[in-house]
Amino acid sequence: MATLQTKVAAPNGLKTVPAEQLATFAFYVGQKQFRFQVTRVAGCPPCVTHRASGKRVCDVPLHTLLHGSSDWKSAGQSAMQQLLARHGETRVETVLSAAERRS
Repeated sequence: MATLQTKVAAPNGLKTVPAEQLATFAFYVGQKQFRFQVTRVAGCPPCVTHRASGKRVCDVPLHTLLHGSSDWKSAGQSAMQQLLARHGETRVETVLSAAERRS
């Protein structure tokens, strides 16, 4: 089965680079729904990417994938829950909403 390809923001944010799309999912932060992708750029670990802006949100640790029955979608959702636990819903929602306005 061929993997889907997408473009994501490069680490410097100045250009886009090709990435492998492993999964897509919607996730609520606060009262707002956001769309995400689990992506992997060659030579980098998999991460959750904000679909509207193409920017990296957080890494998807491989142990999260193993606990999620090898399901990239579940691993991405778990990584988002861990992000919210670390930084709080208000801060994450503010950053994601700003990214959507700029894209």
